[in-house]
Amino acid sequence: MRAKRNALSAGAALGLLLLATACGGGSGSEDKGPGRAAPGRPLNQEQLDHAAFATDDLPGFVASRSAAKPDRSAKAADPACQPIVAAVGDRINPRAKQSALRSVSDRAAPGSAYAVDLTSYTAADARQAMRDLRSALDTCADGFEATTMGRPVSYTSVKKKPVRAGDEAVGIEMVGQGMGRKATVNYVVARQGSTMIMVLAADPALRKSVPVPPRLVDKQVEKVAALGG
Repeated sequence: MRAKRNALSAGAALGLLLLATACGGGSGSEDKGPGRAAPGRPLNQEQLDHAAFATDDLPGFVASRSAAKPDRSAKAADPACQPIVAAVGDRINPRAKQSALRSVSDRAAPGSAYAVDLTSYTAADARQAMRDLRSALDTCADGFEATTMGRPVSYTSVKKKPVRAGDEAVGIEMVGQGMGRKATVNYVVARQGSTMIMVLAADPALRKSVPVPPRLVDKQVEKVAALGG
């Protein structure tokens, strides 16, 4: 786990939001789980935890719960860019209900680190969060300043990329710099019903851009949809 802790520490130095969490206990698949959400209702905490990506949901992938609470005070200097910070953070949006965060690794890709975050909303608020995100990505394409974990970080480039997943989705490539370090982090943000799904991919050594595995996104969407998310 040392390599992952190093990766997460590097992410914290750059203000890369979810990579700031430490490695926690295992998260394996369970035989039994909660029932589906009632029509029109967001997933509750038990349902989110059951839907969250788990070890061996895909061959070779290992998932663990976050051992530390994510920083929910992250803030963009320009309010117009705040929806981006909210989308790639954990329950920063004040309209968010519950969340489940997992750190994920792939045994076949030791030079990569992933995080998966599920957040429940009302259906209307989830749709609005996606509209706000798309608008912010257009407005803040040239980058923006932010503060996370009490540290300043400069996002020098924010690129929107086409992605097909869930009811709607968008890919994001962000280049961040802070405390003398620079890194590219890729995200996919998808909406499945009233649940927002965020998948992050980064290089622990901060040397290269790591793509988000489409099969990781698809599997997570599948699990949320199975519970009526």
